[in-house]
Formats: sequence, structure tokens, C-alpha cells
Amino acid sequence: MSSYTITGNTVIFRNPFGEQNIVLKHDKSNYDLIFNSKVRFKKGIDYTTIDLGNFTIKTSDDGDELVISKNDKILFSVKDE
Repeated sequence: MSSYTITGNTVIFRNPFGEQNIVLKHDKSNYDLIFNSKVRFKKGIDYTTIDLGNFTIKTSDDGDELVISKNDKILFSVKDE
């Protein structure tokens, strides 16, 4: 097993195969990536889906509605009229 320390204010990941998604994951199942800090959402970050345990918060396909669900069952939605 090897460990690496990355030091800096910004870490940039680039996919060597072009402009594609980058996935950070363990090579074995049932393990999580632990970043040792609180998640902070700031202006300029654009998420369409956030999973929190069994809960999912996501925008509707047209982006006009926020949908909160648990185990794929919609609990409620919010729409600005």
C-alpha cells in the first residue's frame, strides 16, 4: 500500500483521454473517499444532484424545480413561481 501527500491551495485533475468526467474511487467496493474536512458549497459550483445518505436533492430536468426524495420516493418539491 502506498500513500501520497498532495500539498497546495489547488489540486487540478485532468483526464489524459480528453475532456471527460473524472471519477475518484477506491478500486474495491464498500469503501468511501474521506476528505477529512466539511463539504462546502460555494458560489460558482453547479450541482444537479446531491446524495445525503438515503436522501437525494436534485433539480428537475428543466431546472425550474428542486426535488427532495428518499429511497427514490419524492418527499416534496419546491418551485419558484
